[in-house]
Amino acid sequence: MYRLKSKSNRILTLSACVTALSFMFTSTATAQMAGIEACQATPDPAQRLQCYDALFPTSSISNPPKVESVESPASKIEQAEKNFGDKTAQKKDDLVRPVIIAQKDEKVAKVKVPEITSISQQVSRIDTFGYKKLRVYLKNGQVWEQVGSVTRRPPKVSDKRPLIAEIKTGALGSYSLQFDGKGREIKVKRVR
Repeated sequence: MYRLKSKSNRILTLSACVTALSFMFTSTATAQMAGIEACQATPDPAQRLQCYDALFPTSSISNPPKVESVESPASKIEQAEKNFGDKTAQKKDDLVRPVIIAQKDEKVAKVKVPEITSISQQVSRIDTFGYKKLRVYLKNGQVWEQVGSVTRRPPKVSDKRPLIAEIKTGALGSYSLQFDGKGREIKVKRVR
């Protein structure tokens, strides 16, 4: 290995290497900017996408993210009701949401995910566990358990008169449940 004798020679060699690398990166960046401008000038969206795909190949990504298709507002409401109270599903949904970048003259319709603050569902059965705590099974498959120490006698579930449970969001991510809109609310958490 060649060893430079003086400090000034080392500095001079280092600065020459940095200058050469900066010219190399500048020329690559200039070429990419020219390609980006050419893609932006393409009027047809499908051809523009092909241009960007050719400019930035994704073969180096081992597992590209999956983007779900655009859903109608009604299906988003159903999905939000299904995931109501499920903290893991809400976090997963935030990771999968696609990002849409509009061009200068394009307008993108945004479908806002509705903020659901309460649901009302028919109760299929009620169990007790622990020290007089309730486990409520809803018809949509959700299971909610009582948290806290407020004891309450479980209401009767019958086929003649359906029992409706209303679950509302509370402060700091908590939930409260009330049967048939009357009586005392109990604090609950979703377990399934």
